[in-house]
Amino acid sequence: MNQFIDSKKRAHALEITLGTALKVREAIGVDLLNPTDKTDNGDPLSTRLLYDDVFLGVVCYHLLADQLAEREISKDDFLNALDGESTKRLDKAFWDEYRFFFQARGKEWIVEATKLDVAARDDALAKTLASVQSSVSTGGASTNLQVVPDSETLDL
Repeated sequence: MNQFIDSKKRAHALEITLGTALKVREAIGVDLLNPTDKTDNGDPLSTRLLYDDVFLGVVCYHLLADQLAEREISKDDFLNALDGESTKRLDKAFWDEYRFFFQARGKEWIVEATKLDVAARDDALAKTLASVQSSVSTGGASTNLQVVPDSETLDL
C-alpha cells in the first residue's frame, strides 16, 4: 500500500488488488492488470498512465472509490485536490504500488518495464527543461513553447 497527500492535506492509501482492479475495469473499461492493453484513445495503458495526468487521476479515483465514499469525498473534490505537487505525489505512489503488485505476482518483466518507462519519461522531462533553460539563458525563444501574441494584436 502506498500513500500520497492531496492539496487539502488528506492522506490516501493506494492499493492495487484484484478487487480494486476490477472496480477500475467495471467503471471505465481499463484493465490495470494488462499494461499493454490499448485504451480508448489508442495508446497502451502504461503510456497513457505515464503521460495523461487526468487519466491517472481518474484511474486512482476508482482505485480509491471505497475509501473516498467512506470519507464522503466526491470525484470532483478528489480531482480538484490534485494540484501539481499532489499529482506528482500521486504519480509516485501509483507507480510504486503498480510495481509492487506485479513484483508480488512474479511478473518481473512488467516491474522492469515500468521502471524503464518512468525513468525515460523523467529523463525526457529533464532534457526538455534543460533545453528551455538554455534557450532562455541565451535570449532565444524556446522551440518547445508557442508565444502568445500581444493582446493588442488580437482581433477579439
